[in-house]
Amino acid sequence: MMGCSYAFFAGSAWNSIVYLVEKNKVGTALGICSSMMNLGIAVVPPLMGIIKDNSPELDYGYYWVMRLSCLNASLGLGFCIWLYVYDVKYNGGILNMNVE
Repeated sequence: MMGCSYAFFAGSAWNSIVYLVEKNKVGTALGICSSMMNLGIAVVPPLMGIIKDNSPELDYGYYWVMRLSCLNASLGLGFCIWLYVYDVKYNGGILNMNVE
């Protein structure tokens, strides 16, 4: 399930960057997005390990790890909603167009 989820994410997220930035700034935008994703991959798993190791009394250490995962997912959903609103307001909804 994680692999399928990431495949759908990658198939849409990286392509949407091209529609949201000016043509002469696409490389910079892709670089910034890659850096942010790598930062999350480098910071969140060790943070989860630290949280799990320091809270073994609650659900074998997974109580706060699940809360961090929920926070991470909520932030992702919030950014998706923000991207949708931004696209509709400034780009005329180009990311939500039908292919015909």
